[in-house]
Amino acid sequence: EGRDLERVSREQLDLNLAQVKSLAVDGVDQVRERAFGSIARIESVFDERVTKVFERVGVVKASDHRTLEARLNGLEERLAVLEAQQQSAKPKK
Repeated sequence: EGRDLERVSREQLDLNLAQVKSLAVDGVDQVRERAFGSIARIESVFDERVTKVFERVGVVKASDHRTLEARLNGLEERLAVLEAQQQSAKPKK
C-alpha cells in the first residue's frame, strides 16, 4: 500500500511538473513574440525616420544610385557607338 501511494504521488508530481513546464514554455513564447514584435516596430520607425532625414539632407538612396548608374552605363554605351561611327565616317588619309 505504501509503494502504491508513493507511485501515485510520483505520477501526480510528474504530471504537475509537466503542466508547469508547459505553462512556463508558453509564457516564455508569448513574451518572446511580444518582444520581437516590439523590436520590429521600433526598427520600422527608426528606418522611416532615418530615410526622411537622408531625404532632407539630400543623401541618395541605394535604389536611386542604381538607377543613375544604369542610366550612366547606357549613356556611355551610346557615346561609344557614336564615337565609333564618327571614327568610321572620317575620311582616311
